[in-house]
Amino acid sequence: MLCFAGDHALVIVDRGARAIDLAAGGERTLDVAADRVMGLAGFADQIWVAERDAAGGAALLRLGLDGQRLAAPLALPSAEGRWVASALSACAIWNGPDAATVSAAPLTTIAPLAERADLLVPYSPTRLAIVRGARVTFRTDGGARWTASALDPSVRIQDGAFLYDGSSLALVAAGRGGARTIVVLTTRDGVVQQRLSLAAAVSIHLAPRRGQALVQLDERRLVIVDLRFARTVGDYEHSEPIEAVAINASATGLVIATRDRTGALAVEQLAARELAPGATRVDDARTASPVVAVPPDAAAAEPGPEAAPAEPQPTPAPPVRFGVIDPPGLVPRSRALRAAPADARALLELERARIAALCYVATAHAWDQGRIAAAPGASLVRSCATWIASWSRTVRAGASSPEASGASRIVAPATSPSRPVADRLAPRSTATSPSVTPVVRSTVDRVASSSGVTRGG
Repeated sequence: MLCFAGDHALVIVDRGARAIDLAAGGERTLDVAADRVMGLAGFADQIWVAERDAAGGAALLRLGLDGQRLAAPLALPSAEGRWVASALSACAIWNGPDAATVSAAPLTTIAPLAERADLLVPYSPTRLAIVRGARVTFRTDGGARWTASALDPSVRIQDGAFLYDGSSLALVAAGRGGARTIVVLTTRDGVVQQRLSLAAAVSIHLAPRRGQALVQLDERRLVIVDLRFARTVGDYEHSEPIEAVAINASATGLVIATRDRTGALAVEQLAARELAPGATRVDDARTASPVVAVPPDAAAAEPGPEAAPAEPQPTPAPPVRFGVIDPPGLVPRSRALRAAPADARALLELERARIAALCYVATAHAWDQGRIAAAPGASLVRSCATWIASWSRTVRAGASSPEASGASRIVAPATSPSRPVADRLAPRSTATSPSVTPVVRSTVDRVASSSGVTRGG
């Protein structure tokens, strides 16, 4: 039996009970008999043990990370059951025929629960998820907030946990032939975010704070699945048969237990790089992934009478990568439509025209304020038109400044900004300027008129 208490303390119950500090390397013996341990629940500063008492019932024993008892044992309401702990607070639910919520903030309290359910998942001492058959209910101290039919009636619920900061709820269910299903719902309204299906798996362990699941596919192979994006983020195959595995809530610690030739338990800690060869979509047909993403809004099929075997159907086409529909629970995070190449080019041309127009306006204002003037011996409007045309060509070519095309050599800074501008515009000045468009000609006329330049004839 393996269990993490916090991110660095590993609790092992086999021939003996001990706690190992994976960060510092220390080891402490737990003050409890290994053969009387029924279940473990780990927290950042303490370990909860459900032990068999002398009368055949179950009792809660709280231990520190040093292995010493923190308080006297407290009787649990049911002699059979298992822990489902919360990653958000120091509370857990003893799931049995007579369930109870156990809290240790600040005093240890055991509150019996009247609900009859297949599984109770704690959020806090006053909030919990109730799973009964295919229906899931989220209950607070004010009553039931929502109820959803999120599971197939033919599966059996096994485990659950609230993910991240409590914004999502993950449920693990088992079907026929070792099949497993992972369903992720929003805590706000019970909308299904993800639904993952595994053809066969030995066990599934949740890392609630990270939002990942460690899946043991067979006696040697492990995969890690990101429950938010339905991606396989780790794949590992051990050289020997795996006896047990454990992962901490933040998915930063992973431990594998194997048996040696003498039958003793050997524990091995894996580094993150050993299980992260790359991120792949779990429904990508090009990867031999054992995990398949089911559309999250698929309705659960009602059980019915077994039908006669049908004729074999042709193999359907493999699913398109990233071809699933955005789950409603992730709104407003939706995929934006991609623009067609022709539309993108048209938008780019419009943006270039806008930049050119802004340049025309800036040139007109600069001329009005006397910040630019014609070079000695050059025609005022002819220089302006030529400079604007050169700037326009530069923008169309993708340059970032007029210097890139030599257009800055056409104009010279005004020696006296307040000096009045006066020049005689020949009738053919703008008509013979190179690459002058009607917009440029109109802009030059505005510049000439606002600066006191008259067109001669």
